Amino acid sequence: MTGQVAVGLVGVLVIGAAVYGVGVASAKYRLADVGAWLTARSKGLVVHVNGPAGKVDGKTAVVPQMRGHNIKIVQDGATVLIVDLDTGVVSRLDPSQLDVGTSRPLGKGLQVLAGGGKAYTVDSVKGVVQEIDPVGLAPVGASATLPPILGQAAIDARGALWVPVARSGEVAAFTGGSLRPPVRVGKPGDALALTMAAGDPVVTNSTAATATVVKASGATLTVSLPTSVRRAGRGGVLAPAATDGTTVPLLVPGAGSLVTVDTGTGRYSSTRLAMPKHRYRPPQMLGGKVYIPDETAGALIVYDSANNRFDRPVRVSGGPARLDVFVRDGLLWANDPSGPHAVVIDRQGAGKGVDKYKDQVPGGRNRRPIPLPGGPEAPP
Repeated sequence: MTGQVAVGLVGVLVIGAAVYGVGVASAKYRLADVGAWLTARSKGLVVHVNGPAGKVDGKTAVVPQMRGHNIKIVQDGATVLIVDLDTGVVSRLDPSQLDVGTSRPLGKGLQVLAGGGKAYTVDSVKGVVQEIDPVGLAPVGASATLPPILGQAAIDARGALWVPVARSGEVAAFTGGSLRPPVRVGKPGDALALTMAAGDPVVTNSTAATATVVKASGATLTVSLPTSVRRAGRGGVLAPAATDGTTVPLLVPGAGSLVTVDTGTGRYSSTRLAMPKHRYRPPQMLGGKVYIPDETAGALIVYDSANNRFDRPVRVSGGPARLDVFVRDGLLWANDPSGPHAVVIDRQGAGKGVDKYKDQVPGGRNRRPIPLPGGPEAPP
């Protein structure tokens, strides 16, 4: 579900039994349909958070071999994959059972992606792309090979995989076991970054200071960006993997420049930001605000693009920490994977703190039913 979340919405997907406390094998759990799975590394858990309520409504343990490892969660609808970045093992989580089932060693360093009902792996070093079954995690159809090293890939609204190929200055699409004709977005060796903006691929070329939008029709729109983009250096600009709308925020490391590109109109705006020399992650945008993860401070820097001003920073961990920040279901999520804290923010900029270690939830030690919508215990 995307778009604005109605005030007071507490959507609950009724999956099965209304009574908890029975064995995991026989219980069926119901989780909010506007929510996200987050990692809780120090506890060896993954937790599901109800977005509108800002509360954990389910949790489960990762497989023992993953405890204490760097974990990434890949989620698309009912597809929830837990990726062990240290070993390359991938596990499938069944949300209806709060149970981690199938696990496969797909390979360390692989990109694992899910979207549009599809799942893929990308071997950036070997240049191999492969569709996989999101349930059994086995290969589906033929693989294909592109010139390495490959950039961060993404999946469009129609389930096709898109991959930046810096060696040729192109972006390539892969679907149904075959490659489509590539789209040129620069010269060989240019620094490329891919963003899915409202389901369409957008490639930012930091070397040429351009952004190329590839429409569903195959038509392209190339936007000339300010020259400050070229100052991003070898790694290029920091760009989000996906945006909820058509506007893509770009952070130029070192230059203190924030560029927002409207991929629908081809217009951009550029702002010089006076920010400390901290460790930043790619910016995210929700509503009219840009959220820049500051891992040195463990917080989100908030820039109100409509009013050209900073808002009060949003504290996530309160200290130096890796931050996982993304937009999902019309909400912005910021998680400290190693600690107990996370934050969920709506389109108006209102945030709720999340305690991931709360025990009285399905899958925790003290199980209890989740209130039905409209019931006496249901949150407002």
